[in-house]
Amino acid sequence: MHRVYVKFQNWSLMAISFCIPLVPKLVPVLLFIFASLSITALIKGYIGELRLPKLGILLIGLYVLHVIGMLFTENVDRGLFDLEVKLSLLALPISFIGYGNLDKVHYEKILRAFLIGITLAALFFA
Repeated sequence: MHRVYVKFQNWSLMAISFCIPLVPKLVPVLLFIFASLSITALIKGYIGELRLPKLGILLIGLYVLHVIGMLFTENVDRGLFDLEVKLSLLALPISFIGYGNLDKVHYEKILRAFLIGITLAALFFA
C-alpha cells in the first residue's frame, strides 16, 4: 500500500509541475490532493520519520514572522491579505512532511513534466 501512496504522490507532483505554466488556477487543487496524500501517508505510518528540510523550516519561520508582524500593524486588512498571499510559505513545507525522499528518477520525471508544460504553454499562448 505504501507504493500506491508514493505513486499517487509522484503523479500529483508531476501534474502540479505540468499545470504551473498551463493552468495555474488548477495548481491549488492539485497541491491540496498532494498534501492530503502526504498527510494520509504520515497518519498511516508509511513514512518512518518526519522530515522537514532546512528550507521548509526557513519558509515556515518567515511566515511566523509575518504573523508576529501583524501584532504591530494598524492596517489589519492589508496584513491579512498579505498573510493569505503568503500562505503557500506555510502550506508547501507542511505538505512535503509526509512525502519522504525524492529519488533521481522521479525528480527527472517531475522536471520533464514541467518542461513539457512550458513548451505547450509557449506553443499555445505565444
